[in-house]
Amino acid sequence: MEKHKFSKAWLTEREFFDNQSRSNLLIKEIKKDSRSINKIIDLGCGTGSFLRWCIAQKLSFSEAMLIDFDRRLINSIGMLFRRFLKNKNYAIKKVNAREYLVTNLSSLGKSKILFLKKNIINSLDKIDRYDLVSLSALSDLLSKNIIRRLLSKTYRNKYIYFSLCFNGKIRWSPVNEFDKYVINKFNKHQIQDKGFGIALGENSIRYIESIANKNSYVYTKKDSSWKINSFNIQGKSFQEKYLKIILTALKNDDITDKDILKLWFSKRMQSIKHIKSKLIVGHNDILIKT
Repeated sequence: MEKHKFSKAWLTEREFFDNQSRSNLLIKEIKKDSRSINKIIDLGCGTGSFLRWCIAQKLSFSEAMLIDFDRRLINSIGMLFRRFLKNKNYAIKKVNAREYLVTNLSSLGKSKILFLKKNIINSLDKIDRYDLVSLSALSDLLSKNIIRRLLSKTYRNKYIYFSLCFNGKIRWSPVNEFDKYVINKFNKHQIQDKGFGIALGENSIRYIESIANKNSYVYTKKDSSWKINSFNIQGKSFQEKYLKIILTALKNDDITDKDILKLWFSKRMQSIKHIKSKLIVGHNDILIKT
């Protein structure tokens, strides 16, 4: 994966585990006042998985703007929504290449879904038209500058939702003697330019909280960690892919002992193949009210 570009296959596979892990922070807030969120903008939307989760949670909206810089991902969204809504109580109609109309056949409510190929920094001028600004599985890739500009650009009485924020905690079971070493190197590797300036990596959560406090915003945080075992084909496949992501990230850097990395990878892969591996990847959801 180059910089902030992710393969459609990876995003599609992780969507199941993301949906299992997402907290109820947003849904609880909406239940307090269902009118508080009517328009959604999803920055770095990938294949649109966050909005599909919203629909699955019966979150109603009149308009959603999905923005990503990767044209391949943007172009895949319409097909994925058609597949997702098939045999559900919805109708979906393509208005044009960048707009779909979704109708809830029970309530007859209509929702407009718009797509836009654009990077995050050049999309900040659009956020004030929307009630909810979403950034999903993205915070660790962002720089201080982008987070600071995002939180200072947003008008009052809006929601900013950083979901599935990687917090640097990766736990495997059974434990391997090199787990701590490899995870430490991986977290250091994440703090580099991922396409948005120098990424904050595991430090993004603390930085988001500090800027929210500085602006006197109210925010809540909740665990949304992946919990994956290798007892079934889906979990086994996903663990293998995640293991390979760590290997790929570290095998060409200058700070990781390659002999340790190879030995660690081999033992971890054996545990997965023998259906003995459990994996927890730490995430948090942060909901900010400006």
